Amino acid sequence: MNVVRAALVGLLAVTACLAASPTQAVGPSYAFTPESVSAVPSVSPEVHFRAATGTYFLYTTGMSIGVYSSADGETWAPVAGAVTPTGPYSDASVIDMPDGTYRMYLTERVHGATSPCAGKQLRYATSADLVRWTLQPAILLADIGCGVPDVVRDGSSFLLYYVRGGVGVEHGIYRATSPDGLAWTPEPGIITPADMVDPSVVKVGESEWLMMTADFPSGKPTAPFFQKLYVATSADGRSWDFGDRVPVYAPTEVGVFDPNLNLMPDGTLKAWFARGAGALEPVVAYGVLSAEAAPALMAPERPTVAFAGKRKVVISWAHPVGGATPESFILQRRRGSTWVPVTEVGPEVDVVSATRKSLSVVTGDRLVVRIVAVRGDERKASPQARAIVP
Repeated sequence: MNVVRAALVGLLAVTACLAASPTQAVGPSYAFTPESVSAVPSVSPEVHFRAATGTYFLYTTGMSIGVYSSADGETWAPVAGAVTPTGPYSDASVIDMPDGTYRMYLTERVHGATSPCAGKQLRYATSADLVRWTLQPAILLADIGCGVPDVVRDGSSFLLYYVRGGVGVEHGIYRATSPDGLAWTPEPGIITPADMVDPSVVKVGESEWLMMTADFPSGKPTAPFFQKLYVATSADGRSWDFGDRVPVYAPTEVGVFDPNLNLMPDGTLKAWFARGAGALEPVVAYGVLSAEAAPALMAPERPTVAFAGKRKVVISWAHPVGGATPESFILQRRRGSTWVPVTEVGPEVDVVSATRKSLSVVTGDRLVVRIVAVRGDERKASPQARAIVP
């Protein structure tokens, strides 16, 4: 039931009573279902699905970049003969290339760096089979801030999402663009709320993007602090809506972070992430992200018609909880076989009053009314209410 009532002055000299309005959630509406926790140790897990063979490849961050494979994305085995760059490399992000090969973007920690958000640069490696990787000599970006890069190929262009922070730099997620995935141009300004980190981005439609992130404060967090997972939506991959910033996954007494979101060939959204806290070594966990059905426009309940004295008619109604918020309500009166609009009020109104004169009714008349909820081109009409004018 809409419980905010405002005073209106118009065709019927409408009046309304005032009360508090329920808060409406805005932004993305997704549900996350955790499925399993593996024994594979890693922060920043990266999973790449090879559709031709139905094989999942997992790249882990630890003492080196590890390579695992799986038939179901949950049970993992080390890949024999795998070769990855050796050295201070982490945070793999793997993409398909148009020629059928693969490219792995990596964070390289420069020798002597002491800050977690400085002394890191972007490198890349190439592979023909997702197993044996060759590090290329080019330094793609000399300063990648805190790291955790995620690269997305969008048609013929490339997008890089990564985390920056430190002295004089707002802590959060930034973006760079490239025509070939090698020459990068960082864009100015943070693209998410502050302290969102660990971006993973997928394009799910022509103008629909999803980002999965974790949170982490720029300063030293107050204990106990456990990271949580969030989802944001975008129409262009640049401007992101985090809604009310409610996490989609926030287990107690354990942190979840470094998500890796994948859009599968069947349209399923699968995510792998690091899970751990305190003395617990982070391990790779898995879950499924699904869109929650948008609430439908619902018809108002049957209105109530009451008469106050000899002059006033009061019409009130309720709107079911859980439905989409209407843009407006239309009060209609039946004349013969036709419904005639009397007045339209805002979504916060659920009672109107009018004089008998303005309604053109006299004692003994049968008054038949209904309320129509309006949202865009949708219309949902309440059951009609009948009353004899006393």
